[in-house]
Amino acid sequence: MPETKLTTTEQERYDTIRSCIDGEITNKEASIRLGLKVRQVQRIKLVVDVPMNTEILRLLIIKKDLWKTHPCRGPQIHRKWRERVDCFGELVQFDGSYHDWFETGDEECLLAIIDVDAHRPLTDELRTNISSIFSVQSKRRVNNDYTIQFKTKWFQLEATQKTSVYKRDEVIVEERLDGTIHVRLKNVYLEYHELPLRPKPVHIPVVALTKQEPKWRPPANHSWKKRF
Repeated sequence: MPETKLTTTEQERYDTIRSCIDGEITNKEASIRLGLKVRQVQRIKLVVDVPMNTEILRLLIIKKDLWKTHPCRGPQIHRKWRERVDCFGELVQFDGSYHDWFETGDEECLLAIIDVDAHRPLTDELRTNISSIFSVQSKRRVNNDYTIQFKTKWFQLEATQKTSVYKRDEVIVEERLDGTIHVRLKNVYLEYHELPLRPKPVHIPVVALTKQEPKWRPPANHSWKKRF
């Protein structure tokens, strides 16, 4: 078997055992240096005292669980290509090149190339929300009388809603491509009706709009009146 060069740690351990065999240090001193018990040092001395090359010695010590090998670190990869996307929503990598591609002598333009098909089929959820996705969305606050001002329009929220609506809640107003306007709060669309004019300030002693009709009775000229 060819000779194998020992590591620095292995060589130090071998020298310690060799010194113990030669009587330069005691078994106890060797056990302290090696972090082993005295009985383990005595067993190693019996193995080392037999003439053999260093590789056989190392294998015997490992076999008797007196020394554990450490896994070698493989070659480190400095950089690599991004893996192809395997699920919806992951990033894709483009390769670009700046050049006067149109040969006009003006600014260089970027030619971008992608090596994967970035198109993804529409899921049922996306198909359902496609109108909302392509809408123009604006943030608004619910007023104390449960109205919402949007541009030059005023919207009165209905007295009953599918979710709890509090005064000063932030809602999303969606202007969709078909011209309709939808008001959304926490992924729930609110019921409302458009007011012909700006409403007069009215104190509404209702903490929140819920699925149940409020006990408060609005005045005769309030837009909720016809709902009761």
